Amino acid sequence: MDNENKVVETGTPAPKKRRVNRRLRYGATATALTAVVVAAVVLLNVLVTALENRFPLTLDLTADEVFTLSEDTLKIVEDIEDEVQVIVFQDESYYSTPAFNDEVNTVVRQFYEAMRQCHSATNGRITTQYINYADNPTLVKPYAQYEVDENSILFLSGNRSGVIAMTDLFAYDQQTYYYYGEIDVTESLVDRAIASNLLKVTGNLAPVVMLTGHDENSATVSNIKAVLANNAYEVEECDLTRSEVINEDAITLVIPAPATDYSAEEIAVINAWLQQKGEYSRHLVLFTDYAADCPNLYELVEEEYGITVTDHMIRETVSYYSDNYTPYGDIPESEFSAGVTDKKVLVPNIQQLLLNKENNSDLSLYNVPLVTFGDTAQLVDIPDELDAEEEPVPYDAETYPVVGAAVAHKQVPSPTMDITVHSYAAVFGSPHFLNESVLTYFNTAENEELFMNVFNTLSGSDNTVTVSSRSMTAEVLEFEAGAAKVLGLGVFAIGLPLATLLLGIVLFLRRRHL
Repeated sequence: MDNENKVVETGTPAPKKRRVNRRLRYGATATALTAVVVAAVVLLNVLVTALENRFPLTLDLTADEVFTLSEDTLKIVEDIEDEVQVIVFQDESYYSTPAFNDEVNTVVRQFYEAMRQCHSATNGRITTQYINYADNPTLVKPYAQYEVDENSILFLSGNRSGVIAMTDLFAYDQQTYYYYGEIDVTESLVDRAIASNLLKVTGNLAPVVMLTGHDENSATVSNIKAVLANNAYEVEECDLTRSEVINEDAITLVIPAPATDYSAEEIAVINAWLQQKGEYSRHLVLFTDYAADCPNLYELVEEEYGITVTDHMIRETVSYYSDNYTPYGDIPESEFSAGVTDKKVLVPNIQQLLLNKENNSDLSLYNVPLVTFGDTAQLVDIPDELDAEEEPVPYDAETYPVVGAAVAHKQVPSPTMDITVHSYAAVFGSPHFLNESVLTYFNTAENEELFMNVFNTLSGSDNTVTVSSRSMTAEVLEFEAGAAKVLGLGVFAIGLPLATLLLGIVLFLRRRHL
């Protein structure tokens, strides 16, 4: 009997002990697994946040990818090897969540997102710092030499700098602003502003020389300078009437619609600089003025490059192809028409040019038409046009199409090396080819794009890209502001915690049946 009682007493607790140990073991496993998952979620959130700060995640869902760098700008950004600092003298929220009208907000946010993309595309070589100008005078002081203010955006690389204002990020209808005090944005200049300043502080573009001293059209001078500056070219003036010397480091010479002719001695200086003792590799860009009489200058262009500047002005007879007698010209396909072939330019007061050389790249000198006008265009004699007493009588051209802008390409053997050397001359038959009003208000006119295609070819630089403005007239899908956090919110803030909760429920239910 004692033995039986002993068996019962010693044998009965054993199964209970094994059951308790089993529950403890599963409970500990579940707790440990839950702790691991929670730790993993926290760690993953920290990691994703760090990666998002280092390599910004943006999902641009706008109709025209307004918040994404253009391919041209991205090419410039990706080619940058130097460290670049961008200092914005406002709080970051001023650009990330702007509080202007919808159009300005879009442009300002576009700049903010673009700089984040620049940081990512260059593996951090381009950095952006936001400093509140009014609240942080100590932080602002080191940049006082650049004459910045609360609206400034400063680009720095080494000892080179570029400064723009926030208002340089867009173009707006000046009449609307003048009459109503409202900013009506017509186009975004964000890509252009970023690209030109990055090139300005990191690029290696040869300086451009602009000849002055011959009563040049002041609007032409300022318009050319503005366009070239927007594309990172530095322009320096040279006055041959004062015996100034043309910079030997420059490769492009711009003559901006002089009203008075150059002397024979000045022409000899220009020609000698262009020819460089037979080595050439230097180029000429000429804008003509229909009211000027410059026989010496035009003779140089005709004899050396085969382009004749006539005393005929081009007019359109069909209103569809013109704007108050200002004709729309065609852009024929050529080595200079990339991206603008078969599009239009709008050019006031444009002169007819005659091309005396074939468009044949096998020749040592050939002429390429840049802008042409069809058989709806007619000519008027400039002397009659200048006579204010009566309206000039237009007449048909002898041959069509009529040419209003052209490039001559000279390619000859070098006298010292076994290579072919080149020299271009681009002639634009109007002082208003880069007219500011045309560039601002006529979105269908590709004047600037065509000009920069030509100029970049002449410059010979591999890192020049024509960065155009973006029209802001198209409808924009306003969704991008929060799109950058879709992945973080959907996956890491909701998805993983929800998965953890479900896993916990499953473990709990399993434990109930143990």
